[in-house]
This record gives sequence, structure tokens and C-alpha cells, in this order.
Amino acid sequence: MENLGIQAAIATFGKITANLRTEPSQRAKIRQLVQPHTPTLIKALNEFIDDAKNHLPLEKTKLVIIVDSLEKVTPTIQEDNRSNHEHIFIDRSSQLQGLNCHVIYTVPISLRYSDRAPDLFDRYGDIPVLPVIRIKELNSDVPSEAGLSKLKDILTKRVKSINQDLCLETEVFEKKETLDRLCAVSGGHVRHLIQLMQEALNEIDELPITAKAVRRAVGVLKSIYRIAIREEQWSLLREVAANNKILNSDKYQNLLLNRSLLEYVTVDETGETEIWHDVHPLVKELPEFSNGQASPVVLRQGT
Repeated sequence: MENLGIQAAIATFGKITANLRTEPSQRAKIRQLVQPHTPTLIKALNEFIDDAKNHLPLEKTKLVIIVDSLEKVTPTIQEDNRSNHEHIFIDRSSQLQGLNCHVIYTVPISLRYSDRAPDLFDRYGDIPVLPVIRIKELNSDVPSEAGLSKLKDILTKRVKSINQDLCLETEVFEKKETLDRLCAVSGGHVRHLIQLMQEALNEIDELPITAKAVRRAVGVLKSIYRIAIREEQWSLLREVAANNKILNSDKYQNLLLNRSLLEYVTVDETGETEIWHDVHPLVKELPEFSNGQASPVVLRQGT
């Protein structure tokens, strides 16, 4: 592999990656074969990156690579009793930082809040946690109009990419209240917002999206949460709903991982930030959460 040209090296790397996806049982074997050649692969990638930099438009001076979905890597314990997350982000930190450009990696939240957090800081500096869009204020049921507006902006951009002439509130949705409902029950989680939108579209043959279609979309995600949450976790969820705080333990981290709990950030007038948590609105609507009494999300105007 040392004698491979840049294009051949990258092509080889692509084939290896494809094999990792299609043959999971071969991952350990492929990893052993690739490991001695990692410096060569990084060198080839850097040559490719440097060439890309030289062909940037005149007004562009920097290149950024986003390596997404690493936070979804399933945690496993290796032979040395350490997790694969530690091997990837801590043991391999010099390699992850070895590319000649800005790189953004998404880190598993369980590692960010683990006892290895200081090691992450030593290698990468502060690791920001991307909060979901705040749809209500802390210790209040008053909706955040700014947050809801941002969610609508996201949907509007998706709609405009398909049809510039469609109005989100009057043509895509049958009425504003239906749109507000869909945004509110997403909890401000963008992926859930898009999933709810897609599910609602699946329920209709033509626009606009009706309240009935949104109810059915909501029902799909509710059923997923009902399956995902274990009996002993309901009391933890009620506790967080009451005080908007979590403890740094696996019990709470698991609820963050499956997004039953969402993390929000509030910034005050002085620029100070406060991190707080709340139960996903869809979970709050489940009878199991309210001991048999459903509690739907209600949008009320602030005074």
C-alpha cells in the first residue's frame, strides 16, 4: 500500500469501508489488516485534502469536514475491558486530528458525560453538547415563540426546496394550530420534527396536512417510546419533569441516548448559560407517564 497513488489509496480505503458495512463479521480481521497502514491512509487523505484546498473558489480559504453519525456507534466492551468509544476517540485521537483541515466529529453523549471526559478535554478541548431547540422556557409552560419560529423556519426551507410557492401555514398545513401542534410535540428535536412531518405526509394523498394526519404521526412515535421505556424508568422521567435536572449516572444517560430526555440551554442577559433537561413531550403524553391520565401538550399564549 506504501506505493499506492492517492487515487488508488482512496479507492482501496473505500473498498475497505464497504466491506466493513456489508460484512460485520470481518471487521476485526479488516481492522488488523488496516491498522499498520493507517499512516499511509492518512497521508493519502491529506494529499487529497491539500489538492481540494488548492481548487477552492477564490473567496473560500478554509475546508471543513464533518464526520457525522459517530455518536451512533454501538458501545461494546473490548478484550481490555474498555469500550470501543474509548478506543476510537481517546486512543486514536492523534489520528482523528491528523487531517490537514478543520474536522467536526460527533461524539457519543455517554462518553462526553463519562469519567473519561477529562481525557477528551485534554485531547480536544471543550466538547460542546448540541442542545435541541428550546420550545418552552425553564420552569414554565409558556411556549418559546422564538423556538417554535425556528422549527417552522426549518420546515419552510424543506418545503421551499421542493416548491417555492407553497406557504407552510396555509397550504402545507390546513391551519396554523396543526403546524404548531407538530412543532410542539417534536420537543425541538430536529430529527423528530422531520420524522413527524414525513409520517404526517404519509397519511395524506394530497396537501394540506390535516390535524388527523398529525395525530396519526404522533401516535407512531408514541408507540416507539412506549416500547423503548422500561418500567423502572418512568419514575426517573417524572422526577426530571419535576425538577429539570439529571444525575450523572447510566440511568439518566440511557434516557438521553434514546431521547426520552432532552437537553436544553438557556442563555441569560449576561451571557451565562444554564443547561437543563426535560422529558420529551411525546413521552409526557403517554398514560404510563401520568399514571393513567394522559397529559397532552397545550400551547398557551404568554402574558
